[in-house]
Amino acid sequence: MPHNEPADHGTDTKICVSLFPFGDGCGSSDWLGAPSRLTGDADPISPIYRAVIGQEEARGDAEWTWQGRSIICAANRKGMARGLILNFMDIDAQVIEEFHDWYSTEHLPRLAALQGVLRAERFGTVDGAAPAWLALYEMEDIGISQSADWMVAARTPWSDRMRQFVRNYRRLAFWRGLADQAAPNSVK
Repeated sequence: MPHNEPADHGTDTKICVSLFPFGDGCGSSDWLGAPSRLTGDADPISPIYRAVIGQEEARGDAEWTWQGRSIICAANRKGMARGLILNFMDIDAQVIEEFHDWYSTEHLPRLAALQGVLRAERFGTVDGAAPAWLALYEMEDIGISQSADWMVAARTPWSDRMRQFVRNYRRLAFWRGLADQAAPNSVK
């Protein structure tokens, strides 16, 4: 369990994220993706990963695997998710309580409230591996994560303060599509 986790945890749902090298065996229901930036990607992203996300570790030769447990779920709506953002991070120990407070009361709820966001959930690692934290956002379209509304919701004075304490940050954008497709043009 992560050290100094918030007292009110979420659904106790387990998650396992496995990243595989992108290959020809990908189908239309697979999550295809690549590293991404919050400020927008200049060109459509070409996939370099296939992600398998579930409660159990994926079988096969995963390039990277992360396992965690739900801390808080701010949105869980029905709908067809065609976009997925995974934000992995560590946080400096001296602000861990403020980090949990910020994520639980401001950051996650603001993003969860956006039109088209189907799921917004935060996880903590179960095996002590770094990074310690994962924020997962499923949405109707990956372009939502690059929209003006997303940027307004994600950029607040408190967010600016907390970002200075984030370490080992890794943001990955995924979409459902065929193996020969780059990310939809809405990812810019």
